Amino acid sequence: MPLYAIILDKPDEDMWENVRATWPKHFVSDERIAFINTEDVLTAEITQKAGITAGGTSGIVIQMNFFSGRGSNSLAEWITKNSE
Repeated sequence: MPLYAIILDKPDEDMWENVRATWPKHFVSDERIAFINTEDVLTAEITQKAGITAGGTSGIVIQMNFFSGRGSNSLAEWITKNSE
């Protein structure tokens, strides 16, 4: 299953509660960034389900095909586990 990054313009805890309820495989990295693993295939579908809509939360969804870098151990472990 593909991994997606959800990046908000401003912190929105209600949005993250929606993400936690909608996608069991999630990792909320901080108050503005989360990662999900889902079979949904369109970033527009994920954006809508997450609540990033006109008049709603402001942010973007990015499909992660490749990744590299350093991060917290818990984030690196989550990405490794969920990108297989």
